Amino acid sequence: MYGTLIAFFVCIALVQFSLSIQGALRRTFEKRPKVLWAVPALLLIFLCLFLSSNRILTLPLVLLAGAFVITPTVLSYINGPGSGPHRHTYSTPWLDLSAILALWLPLEFGVGKALVPERFHGSAHAIAYGIAVTLGLVLFLEYRQLPGMKYQLPRAWRDLANPLAGLAIAVPVLSNLAQKLHFIGSFHVPPDFSLSSFGLRYLTIFLGVALPEELLFRSLIQNWIMQQYGWNWKSLSIASLVFGAAHLNNAPGGFPNWRYMSLATVAGLIYGKVFQTSSSIVCSAGLHAAVNTLRHTFY
Repeated sequence: MYGTLIAFFVCIALVQFSLSIQGALRRTFEKRPKVLWAVPALLLIFLCLFLSSNRILTLPLVLLAGAFVITPTVLSYINGPGSGPHRHTYSTPWLDLSAILALWLPLEFGVGKALVPERFHGSAHAIAYGIAVTLGLVLFLEYRQLPGMKYQLPRAWRDLANPLAGLAIAVPVLSNLAQKLHFIGSFHVPPDFSLSSFGLRYLTIFLGVALPEELLFRSLIQNWIMQQYGWNWKSLSIASLVFGAAHLNNAPGGFPNWRYMSLATVAGLIYGKVFQTSSSIVCSAGLHAAVNTLRHTFY
């Protein structure tokens, strides 16, 4: 059940790179906004199936899961579809921000973790992340139609050059800073290194970590900040600080993990600039995955 759900969420994320599918969903929501409610209902059913298959389905978990999928949906629905005959003249970007936070903060702070047996923490978190990504794409990409999300495949030569330039900057800057902060050890090639295992690790990190994080921190949070306050270094710096602060409770290290925050903030500046100057989220996600893969492989 777990593997099937993860594969389902990955397919949903990849399929929505299709501009024709995005267009079809947008037209559906423009004509019939109430169809939106089918999405959180289906996601809640999928989550309940996972919990039931592992015999951990409880009323508190169902209520919490319901609140998790319904709250951002309510906020987006109140704001109305981004265009079409049902578009609301009173829609506000602050409701969009509230919906984004309603998706992110429960995951960030592990809300409900105590209700799940420890042996299921990893799988439950991965499925919750899949639900958040799926719901985030539907709410903001297709229903609200937020501009600047760049959830599409690369479209220009700069989309290859930008992440390569970002990698050339990120590797020496982040590795030197991480070693000065005693966050990583020295460079080494593992004895069992192979290109196939390296490529598989890269693909796993791209789909499981980099793409979801870039959707949240670049397509939604950074994009929202820049839409409100301008496409400038100040907005980029604020977004990078948010990305860095999200790593305060990450391992390795105890809370507050200032070393990890420092590194993530610098990385966020680089990822954010690549996102800003490219046409596709794939560019910053590809760079993000490359940095993480190099760190986990050679350090």
